[in-house]
Amino acid sequence: MKVRATMNETETNEPEDTRVPDAAATLHPFHIAYLPYLFDKKISHIECGPVTCWNFKVEAGSRVASAQHRERMAAILRENTRAGKPIEDIWILSTSGKECYELSDRDETVISETRLLLFLSFLAQSNISAGNNAGMCMVTSENFSLIHNTFDLSRGRGSYVGGGIVRVTSGGRTTSYEAPLYVIPAPMAQLDCELLKRLLLLRNRRPRLFRRVVRAAHALLNGYYNSPEVSDDTRILSLARAFEILLDLPEKQPRKHFKALIGRYSSGVKHRTYSYMSARGPARVKEQGTRPVIWADRFYMLRNKIIHGDALRDADYRYHRQSHVYVATWFFLLALKSLLNEQWRQPAFHDRIPWKRGQFKYDAISGRFEALIRKSTRRRR
Repeated sequence: MKVRATMNETETNEPEDTRVPDAAATLHPFHIAYLPYLFDKKISHIECGPVTCWNFKVEAGSRVASAQHRERMAAILRENTRAGKPIEDIWILSTSGKECYELSDRDETVISETRLLLFLSFLAQSNISAGNNAGMCMVTSENFSLIHNTFDLSRGRGSYVGGGIVRVTSGGRTTSYEAPLYVIPAPMAQLDCELLKRLLLLRNRRPRLFRRVVRAAHALLNGYYNSPEVSDDTRILSLARAFEILLDLPEKQPRKHFKALIGRYSSGVKHRTYSYMSARGPARVKEQGTRPVIWADRFYMLRNKIIHGDALRDADYRYHRQSHVYVATWFFLLALKSLLNEQWRQPAFHDRIPWKRGQFKYDAISGRFEALIRKSTRRRR
């Protein structure tokens, strides 16, 4: 996988008028798929198997041979604005040799998969911090909004197509699509290149597990929107569904298996064992477990209460003052990396989630450092 962080300035012409294409104009439309809200200036392009993700501002001159094509694409991308100004550094997702040509069903499938792999890889590097300034590097689902746009050069026409329940086509005039205020600019967001590499390898080596990971990522994406219109209940249920898919939880006693797997994947840290009360319907049962296991019990209990329509308090959405959404995301990433480690002889990830000063912390550094020391010691022997 190639990742370069070089930046070049490119000039683009003024946007052309866009109108809804008639039947004749849509016989051979050009098509572009892009992520308008990722706001990443550091990376010029990433090779993701059959899909290339590239920064239009940086690489349009070398990737799109036709000046007419470049001008039309630039006009379309300038319609995406933030605070009234065109968004720069928009990422294009294209299959090999199809930077702005009509996509097949297979092309659209692998592009959608790549979007989910990018979501996981940015999440794993950017959303593991806590504190007052953590939002400076975080990403949410809005940053991975995938836009499909078609246009026809012969008539100078183009249209935007979207909508999940009702299909909406926008065109007929020069328009702008303003980014909502809750879309995070994420100036310090980073990509976990090793995770992306392993996910791409998984596609070929373990296709069944890869499809499971993609489905789990899609469930997580559905509940990870920053929009105030997405409720905490939706976020919790989406995260619970993501766990159920990723961990392949059985229909019988899923909470028991969920707790066991979270405890297993947290074994890289020595956690103290506590006694706690676990709800079983109206009854409560005394059990013992580590902090990760107790969290898993509380998280699944919250999931059940939401499904059954129980009345909930704000405190129910937190575990020791930490948001269940934050903690669940961390354990999802830990479980994902643990599953990937099981596919190779040499583990690539050594992440941990220790319990320190009454809170969970995500630690992606110390375990990796200790693994390097152990490897160096074995070589000396």
